[in-house]
Amino acid sequence: MSLFQFLASDILLKEVKNPYIEFISITEALKRDIKLSDFIINDKIDRDKKFILICDKKEHLDEMEINHDMYYSSEYAKEYSSKQYFSELKWGYTELRAKNLLII
Repeated sequence: MSLFQFLASDILLKEVKNPYIEFISITEALKRDIKLSDFIINDKIDRDKKFILICDKKEHLDEMEINHDMYYSSEYAKEYSSKQYFSELKWGYTELRAKNLLII
């Protein structure tokens, strides 16, 4: 089963990034003394490409994000709404996050 949550609007919404998520490179991870698996260190991956996701707490991974660059095509979202703009909504629902969504 898939889950696709999006917001449809007549105006372009403000993007919201998760402030707790950071992407770092292998080089940065090693400088921060983050333990990496040998298969990552020994692979022929660009050591300066930022693809390692770090976050301080598991529950922070579910903080709200609103992105214009949706995982699914906006053409798919148009099947459900006649609005002009579409943004992907990523979050783990909580009552507080829902209240914050209304403020944005």
